[in-house]
Amino acid sequence: YEDPKMRSAAINITTHSGHVVLRGLVLNRKQAERAVEVARSVPSVKGVREELVIINRTSDAKKRFLKQPPR
Repeated sequence: YEDPKMRSAAINITTHSGHVVLRGLVLNRKQAERAVEVARSVPSVKGVREELVIINRTSDAKKRFLKQPPR
């Protein structure tokens, strides 16, 4: 799934029997909410568990994260 608003997010998606778990890093709450919205929009999805971490704007982790090349 390609969403320009989500390019800066690093999300790992796992599924089992229609249940989705979202883990990874996002820059803000809106990105986390968008990830859940997209996952729930898939017809075969029965449930979504969100375990995303919002990166602080000034954190070193965010700076390293943003320097990574796009996947």
